[in-house]
Amino acid sequence: MQLSRLELYKRVSGQPLSKLAAELGTTGTALAAVCKKHHVPYPGSGYWTRKSLGLPVELPALPEAPDEVIEITPAISKPRRPRTPKDQPSKDKAPKKARRMEHHPLLFGVEGHLRKSRSVKDGEFLRPYKRLLPDLISSEGALPRTLRIANALYLALDERGYRVHIAPQSDDIGRIHVSEQEVALKDRKYGRYYSSGIWGPDRPTIFYIDNVPIGLAVTEMTERVTMRYVNG
Repeated sequence: MQLSRLELYKRVSGQPLSKLAAELGTTGTALAAVCKKHHVPYPGSGYWTRKSLGLPVELPALPEAPDEVIEITPAISKPRRPRTPKDQPSKDKAPKKARRMEHHPLLFGVEGHLRKSRSVKDGEFLRPYKRLLPDLISSEGALPRTLRIANALYLALDERGYRVHIAPQSDDIGRIHVSEQEVALKDRKYGRYYSSGIWGPDRPTIFYIDNVPIGLAVTEMTERVTMRYVNG
């Protein structure tokens, strides 16, 4: 729609911008911008309220300017994109915490490798064929508990920013001997208990504090106990 400055001035003086904008097919904000651009005064905030109450109101006169033709462009509303489930606002007041990992990735498949052991007597430590495994020393009977302890330990360290992993070969980090004996000199009659042939991994399981590697070994403890046959 085309209007002269004088026509636009008369129309904005006769009714609120929001109502006039609807008649012209545009918005109140867009119509106000047109008026400002062409220096056409329009009633400000409270003008129509005061007028409806019979109070005196004042509108500035139309300033001198060429009486050009003003084009009022209808506003084109953009079609709304349908909401997807991702766009729906969450009903939860607080953001959900990230779900804690249940199994440490270093232990995936480890139980099967540990059970593929060389022949051992009942109660002896497993001696798996695979050597590149986490540092876990356990008998077959205690293996489930050993894995639970290792899993809880590894996850707790990872949550605090200490990544548990098998030492890379390039780091050249050796594994120290870990004694599995609960008490070294338990039985004085038979002397120091010593168990040979205990399996150990090729590389230690470690995490770093700053630049210092810390070794992790979960070991089932043992002790020598003197036994005798009763009614045998």
